[in-house]
Amino acid sequence: ARFPEPLAPATAARRAGLAPVRPVEVAEAAQKLATEHDLVLVEGAGGLLVRFDDEGGTLADAARLLDAPVLVVAPAGLGTLNATALTAEALRARGLG
Repeated sequence: ARFPEPLAPATAARRAGLAPVRPVEVAEAAQKLATEHDLVLVEGAGGLLVRFDDEGGTLADAARLLDAPVLVVAPAGLGTLNATALTAEALRARGLG
């Protein structure tokens, strides 16, 4: 989904008066695409734990529903090591990494 403002998905949806994207919807869309394509990538912006909806659903929840491997991509620059390590730790804590 694309929202008019560059905010966390739950906030952007609410401010735009649109329905939020739920992790189950992401998983269902990816599974449908997988029937037609050899490779499906699900890109998340903002981070693994950014809220998709008001119930607290996240990209991590979508990955769990898909039982898919997760690839973390981060810029090479000052201040990224800690955020990347925390993301990897959050993945492991959820059994995703």
